[in-house]
Amino acid sequence: MLSAMNYPLWWNYLDPARCLPNHCNSEALREGWIAQPAAFWSSLAYLFFSGLALYSLKPLTQEARLWFSCLISVALTSFFAHSSMTELSIAFDMAAISTLLASIPIYQWSIQMNLRENRMYLITFSLWIGLVAVLKDRSPVITVGACLVFFLLVIFNLLKRRSDMFRNVKMWSSLIAITIGFVLFLADDFRIYHPNEDYLKGHTLWHLFSAFAIYQFTICYFMDPEGNKTSKI
Repeated sequence: MLSAMNYPLWWNYLDPARCLPNHCNSEALREGWIAQPAAFWSSLAYLFFSGLALYSLKPLTQEARLWFSCLISVALTSFFAHSSMTELSIAFDMAAISTLLASIPIYQWSIQMNLRENRMYLITFSLWIGLVAVLKDRSPVITVGACLVFFLLVIFNLLKRRSDMFRNVKMWSSLIAITIGFVLFLADDFRIYHPNEDYLKGHTLWHLFSAFAIYQFTICYFMDPEGNKTSKI
């Protein structure tokens, strides 16, 4: 990939994603600053829905601040991944998703241990960097599997601690949306579903469905059905 000014972008010095060419999403790579434009720009959905949730929840509680910090990192690493398609950027992207999910138990543990907020952020950041180191140069099955394990752990945790959420339509709409998005993600990776139009490809739709799912979950988790915040800390 070369830029329009005909000099190598800095990520050209990094190893390309090991899932290329047949086990990443099916959008073709372009030259220049953005390797996969449809997947790159669809990542804006994470910022859009984050903004909607922030507006509904402000002022933010301590737990919400941690959650949104991780959510913004999901958006930024998705931009990085689809602009460069390097092994490092893919690892950052997948690690950010796992860290977002892990932020819920990290907050609970930090409160139990009476840790300061800055230490809670340090633990979360350390987990993120640690996951990048573990997931880099691993097969796509391992990186996606890690995200799935964190997802199931969070669901199990919520069933024990916040079972009331599963009586909320927002929670179920979140679960349905994330399931549809994940199916499209896999269908794209395995070339089961690969339309010619880039904006209809499975990975692009995964961004839209998962961003909506995260928004619905965020509102459900941090607010009760009457619109009151579930946490005051």
